[in-house]
Amino acid sequence: MSSKWQLFLVVFLVSGCGGSGGGSSNLDSVPIPPVAENPWADVDSVLAASEIDELALLVGNSSGELFRHEKGSFEAEAVYQIASASKWLTSATLLALVEQGVMQLDDRPQDYLDYWSRDPADWRSAITLEQLLSFTAGFHRSPSQPGCIGNEAVALQDCVAEWYAIGVDAAPGTTFHYGPVHMQVAAAMAEVASGQRWQEVVELTLAIPYQLGSIGFAGNNPRASGGATSSAEAYAKFLQVQLSGNLIPLTLDTLAMERTTALMISSKPASLTQSNADWHYGLGAWRECNQPVWDAQCDTRMVVSSPGAFGWYPWIDLDNGYYAVLAMEEPLTLLSSPTEVSVSLGTQLQPLIEQALANSVTQIAKP
Repeated sequence: MSSKWQLFLVVFLVSGCGGSGGGSSNLDSVPIPPVAENPWADVDSVLAASEIDELALLVGNSSGELFRHEKGSFEAEAVYQIASASKWLTSATLLALVEQGVMQLDDRPQDYLDYWSRDPADWRSAITLEQLLSFTAGFHRSPSQPGCIGNEAVALQDCVAEWYAIGVDAAPGTTFHYGPVHMQVAAAMAEVASGQRWQEVVELTLAIPYQLGSIGFAGNNPRASGGATSSAEAYAKFLQVQLSGNLIPLTLDTLAMERTTALMISSKPASLTQSNADWHYGLGAWRECNQPVWDAQCDTRMVVSSPGAFGWYPWIDLDNGYYAVLAMEEPLTLLSSPTEVSVSLGTQLQPLIEQALANSVTQIAKP
């Protein structure tokens, strides 16, 4: 029996048994609560109208998932290539090792790699782990010029030795260059510091302790800056444990701190330059600023993200206390930029998510 008819029956019995036959019914004076509207309706509508036919969006807070939308045949539990969203995983792994005391942000490659120069006159000797994670160590190679990185015929350590021989292009700490070499060197340092291969470092530091399931790297020479795979569910859990303070609790602010304001920008993803957004970089993740020029407002806006070439776009909004994973795996062609599409879609969704969260709290608070 519906709640409306139950209410009618109760009122009918009360009015029939408690008064004289001439008394009027008070049914009209009893308010019937309206059916609650879906606070996520606008988010669903924008996703349904998107040009991307296969995607998923997962949103949650420090306690867990709050919203999920799967479009087409895209499955949130399936495993996909996440390209540069890997950078956040690599940075979090290294920062976890820092919190464990295994490494320090001011460590230098020569502390772990015996062939690395210690000569103060050699720029390579001044590189720090912090500069490697912020892409300011001086290696100017684009993602399309990885050299041996990702080549399974070459071990990760041997590949890093090859890049050492090639050398740096600028003094460490003077330029920002978004390329693959920096994190490969950092991964090589972590391998020596931990005594494990890179994929094992990530597994033992992130995947197993926090039950992240499908997150990880594979192969003889995994690309630390772009070679990971993950499901949307696993990546969402990764963001949740950071937001809750269970993962790198002391250094999440360190990761989010932007480090490129005063530096020359040697290379930045085309998707950002074309969108006219002046995002700055932290440690393995971007600090978002959706304005042409970084200003005081951007200094205080704490949205951290790491979009990838195939459209995988994860972010944490520290101001509003939520995480989101906009997951897709679109082909990268000369005529299409999945990153640009996903960042544009995510930017459109962000205020709608904030409103949905606010409306959800309002509804829960109603008596």
